Amino acid sequence: MRVTIMHNPSAGKGQVKKRDLLAACKLAGLSASYYSTKTGGWKKALRKRADLVVVAGGDGTVSKIACQLLGRDVPLAIVPLGNANNIARSVGIAGTVHELAESWTHGHKRPLDIGLAFGAWGSRKFVEAVGVGPLASIIENDEESDKKHGADNLRQGRKELRQAFKKAEPLDYRLTLDGKPVTAKFVAVEIANIPYTGPGLELAPKSDPGNGALNVVCVRAADRDKVVAWLEAPHEKRAPLRTKLGHKVSFRWQRGPLRIDDGVIPAPKDPEQVTVELAGTINVIVPGKGDGDTGKSNTSKANGKGSKAHG
Repeated sequence: MRVTIMHNPSAGKGQVKKRDLLAACKLAGLSASYYSTKTGGWKKALRKRADLVVVAGGDGTVSKIACQLLGRDVPLAIVPLGNANNIARSVGIAGTVHELAESWTHGHKRPLDIGLAFGAWGSRKFVEAVGVGPLASIIENDEESDKKHGADNLRQGRKELRQAFKKAEPLDYRLTLDGKPVTAKFVAVEIANIPYTGPGLELAPKSDPGNGALNVVCVRAADRDKVVAWLEAPHEKRAPLRTKLGHKVSFRWQRGPLRIDDGVIPAPKDPEQVTVELAGTINVIVPGKGDGDTGKSNTSKANGKGSKAHG
C-alpha cells in the first residue's frame, strides 16, 4: 500500500516529526513517501500515484490537502496536530499518530463534502465553513494577536469572539437558500459544512459532513446575548442557534471580511454577491471495526430530511 504523507512540521509546536510519521507507517506495514507542506513541490508530489494520502497538521493544512484531492479516487487519512482540529473532530478522528496508523488499513471510509464559494473576487474550495460577521473579524485580526497554543489558543479565540459579537451590527444580507429568501437582519452568517469550526465551537451540531448539504447558521440581533453567554462555556450545552439545511446559498456581502475556512478576503469597496454550494465529495479513513466503505456517516440518520431548527 503506497502512502503519501503531507506534513506541516510546525503544527502542534512541531512535536510530531518526520521520523514519527514514517515510523508509524512502517509499523502498520505501509510504504510511505514524505513531503513537507512548507516546501515547494508538495502539490506536484500530491499528484503522484498513491493508495492513501495522509495529512498531518491543523485544520488549515487538512483543508488544503482535502480540497486538492477532489476528483481523485484516493482516500485521505488525518493526523490532527492543530489547536482546534475541527475537521478531525467532526468526522470522529482522534489519537496519536501510531494509534491512527493502525486504522489506515483496518478502518472504514467516510464521505467528506468539499464546498465551493465564489463571487467577483474569484472562487475557493473549503471544508469547514464560509462566513461573515464576528468570526470572520477575529480570524482577520489573528495575525496581529499573540500566538497561543492548545487550550490557551481556544480560550483566547472564544474571548475575542465574545467581544466581537457584542460590537457586531445587524445587517440585511439579502440571503437566499435554494432560491428562497430568508428575510431578516443578522449579526452573523455562517454556512457550515461540518459541526465544528472556529476556536473549537460546535456551531452546527447536527451537520453531517458527508450528506451533500450545507447548514446555514444565522445569528439574529435578538439572540446575541444568548450566544455571548454560551461562548463563556460552550462545552456545557448546545449552541442557542437555529440552522437551516440547503444546497445553494447566496448573500450580499457589504461590510467586514469574508472568511473561507481559516482564510479571509478583505471587505469589498462595493457590495458583492457571494454564492456557496458543494463541489463534490472525497473519502476519509476513520477508525472503526466496521464493515468497509459504508458510503454514509453515522450522523446522517440523525439529520433526517429537509430543514431543521436547532437549539
